Amino acid sequence: MSGDTRPDRHALLELDAMLDQIAILRDEGNPARFDKDSRYRWVLHRLWIAAGNEALAYTAATGQAVRADRTWANLYDLRNHLAHSRLPDIDESLVRGSPGPASTPSRPPLSTTCSGHSRAPARRTRSLTKRRSSGFLLP
Repeated sequence: MSGDTRPDRHALLELDAMLDQIAILRDEGNPARFDKDSRYRWVLHRLWIAAGNEALAYTAATGQAVRADRTWANLYDLRNHLAHSRLPDIDESLVRGSPGPASTPSRPPLSTTCSGHSRAPARRTRSLTKRRSSGFLLP
């Protein structure tokens, strides 16, 4: 990592890249593929784990507890569930059928919650908003 990249910004950029990959896979799949293709499902699990790792890296870089903000806590909790559960014990609805770990009617989508934390250029925030507004992980 270059000296001019702050660790918090680096973590946000990595998280953005993870969400890009999740969105690409979501667009390539459907619920039937998720249910039948274990490799596809495992790749999505791994990407969500990586996203949770970046949430932890961001909070560590900014000196806040990972549970201090719901966005980071939700990503980290999903990461823990996927990383530490046996495959038969994983709640696949968290990966397959939800709008994302940080988006419910009472919780705004990641892009909205992250906007106050990110010092990334506005175009990055808009791409997060566009991507997360598409709703479910799989069509």
